[in-house]
Amino acid sequence: MIAIGYDGIGMRQTASNRRQFLAGTAAAAALGLAGCSMGSSDTTTNSTSPGDGQTPDVNEDTLETTYKSRERYAHPGTSFDDFEDLSKWTALTGDVESNDTSFAGSQSAKLLGENGSNTLIERAADSRDFSDTELSMAVRTTTPSKIAVNVRLVDPFGNQMVRSLRRISQDGDDVAWFRTAPGTFSTSGDAFDITQIERVQVHMLNATTTDATISLDDMRTHPKPDKGYIVLSWDDSRRSYYEDGAPINDEFGFNVTMATAPRLVGGGNFMSVGQLKEREEAGDDICTHGSLATNYTEESGEEIRETMAQNKQWLRNQGFDGANAIVYPGNNYNATVLSEASKYHYIGGMNASGSVNTTGLYSFDPLVLPRTIGNDLSTAKEVVDNVAEFKECGILNFHDFSLNNTMTAGEYEQLLQHIDETGDAIEVITLDELWELRKQGENGSSPA
Repeated sequence: MIAIGYDGIGMRQTASNRRQFLAGTAAAAALGLAGCSMGSSDTTTNSTSPGDGQTPDVNEDTLETTYKSRERYAHPGTSFDDFEDLSKWTALTGDVESNDTSFAGSQSAKLLGENGSNTLIERAADSRDFSDTELSMAVRTTTPSKIAVNVRLVDPFGNQMVRSLRRISQDGDDVAWFRTAPGTFSTSGDAFDITQIERVQVHMLNATTTDATISLDDMRTHPKPDKGYIVLSWDDSRRSYYEDGAPINDEFGFNVTMATAPRLVGGGNFMSVGQLKEREEAGDDICTHGSLATNYTEESGEEIRETMAQNKQWLRNQGFDGANAIVYPGNNYNATVLSEASKYHYIGGMNASGSVNTTGLYSFDPLVLPRTIGNDLSTAKEVVDNVAEFKECGILNFHDFSLNNTMTAGEYEQLLQHIDETGDAIEVITLDELWELRKQGENGSSPA
């Protein structure tokens, strides 16, 4: 397999080559989006790189981003349902009602599941072909730990594809809207006909015996890329990755993203600056983490802002290129975290789950990405298989081979072998590269 980790003649890609790839991808995105309007709610509102006349991503004179990615990329793709007319939707189980708290427009749809019940709503899709189309929607919930959210595409025979956001890592009462583009979780096998979808359903799964609720808004369609993408995400930059994980990645030529907590670098079981620099030169992406002790949701906005600024300054001072990406400590976030993260970072998250938890490529909220915990080899392989088959993106997360949230080194090697065997169906990329792809929006092409 010739992946991001290699150049066109099979040689290992260096960090400078990877930067050339990013520049080329941004230029291609700019050409693909020339003439697109920022003002319409029915067409693409994405813009990309300096080449399209928009603000560049990096300004060396300030730590803050030059624009807020969650605002600029809030309404990608084409409108499918704005939830202004709820008569299009029928509640098959549970209840649905209008809600004047909205992501766009005047209202949203609020799904209610009482006493542990699930809620299922549906609307007609008029035999639409979804072969090359993803769906995204804005969601908001005051009961995040209780639910999973499925989007189901149903054909004329009742067969279905289930696209699923398996877990919402939002914490506390500081509630935020975010966009999700759930990746494929399962289908009805060979019987399912994606070329003639009769109904689109949204299914709120209540995992408790108490009440749960979610609001939906701004459902939009997006093109698929021509292949699947995998991000191998290693948190904390532990020395065990340098010693045991990196050699396996180098064997296959796959680069990873490492989320680094600056205060831990060089101490205890964590990599030194020199080791991090060595891995960046080998092609790995070094982005920012918080700490291992405190979740951002336990801090005030001022405290979060101070920590994010300090961490980004440290990465800048060391010359690391990935300072515009972030992984939240413990995956936890809320409205305040998202507001502060938008000031310093363009991409990150995560909504973390132990189940298959993937995303459409061109339509996720830039700072609320989903990922799958890499503790189980069979689940990780299923992520790879789904991403390859359905042309989506999967982020697999690891920490340390000795921890129960990470598979063994032997299993990890089997996983990378499995990815390699998919051939051209999958490309392994970093968060930095994912950001360049995300900005393409309606432009469904992959990088050359």
